[in-house]
Amino acid sequence: MQQIPVPDLKSSPRILACSFALDALARRKAAMGPTSIAGAAWTTAAELGAALAAVTRASSEALGQMVALQEELDWAVYNAFGLCPDTQIPPAGLRPCAPVDRPFEWLAAADGSALPEPMRATYQLRRDLIARESSIRFMETRVFKRSWEGQRGVFGHNALSTEDRTNRVLESFVLDHIEQIYPQRVPLPLTLRDVLTAPELTERPRVALEHLAAAGQNTGSSEAALRALIEHEAVPFASVLRFSESGLAKRDAWEEAWRLQRRADAGETVVVPVPPKFDNKDYLAAEYWYPSNGTRPA
Repeated sequence: MQQIPVPDLKSSPRILACSFALDALARRKAAMGPTSIAGAAWTTAAELGAALAAVTRASSEALGQMVALQEELDWAVYNAFGLCPDTQIPPAGLRPCAPVDRPFEWLAAADGSALPEPMRATYQLRRDLIARESSIRFMETRVFKRSWEGQRGVFGHNALSTEDRTNRVLESFVLDHIEQIYPQRVPLPLTLRDVLTAPELTERPRVALEHLAAAGQNTGSSEAALRALIEHEAVPFASVLRFSESGLAKRDAWEEAWRLQRRADAGETVVVPVPPKFDNKDYLAAEYWYPSNGTRPA
């Protein structure tokens, strides 16, 4: 074990400092992020807009700081392993930067010109090291570097933006209030107009719904936004409207397992086979599948 070239972190205080700072920023970003919007104090469209702008601004500022700190952490690790000279930037000179400002992203010497000094000069030095040192060049690629927001993996899959995530928080906020309407209304079902005019749908969810209507790809009306939201979340009650043929067969197997389990619970000696697992091809629509497996289609 002593022959493994693991550096002594005590001799690399920059690594620990960056790690702790990144953790604190990530916690702050999460606390001030999209999930905080439902608990913010807003009752009008203008107040909601201001709250959304504050969330976007806070997330962007924290992200820029985290990108810069992650770069310092990466290069401090390279230095600790003896792969490159010390290129650390003094904490007072470190400024937030975008993912595209990182040295390995530069396509020409002119890139990075928006960075302040001494970051610009240090990033140029690192860019030169990437070009010159094969071991650094191997690691300073999109395969190994953190993608941050907007990309996932080497194939550049789109991630949710801050606006997308805040809209999903607002969608859940509206749906929670809509669910409170149904126990108060007998007989069911309710029309969309019934929901929109229900007194239980108070001002805040109405404002949130209006925002979703303006942000969505529909007619811009609250009714259209509500229809799209409910259709995306609703699952038919009848099995034949939820499952494909393979799904109905698996459902029958589950029904049989439950029947046998009830007999076993009553004291009979029976063997209860393990029923098959469902997957997305067992459902007639992706929207019916994601509540079962915890994922959500775009």
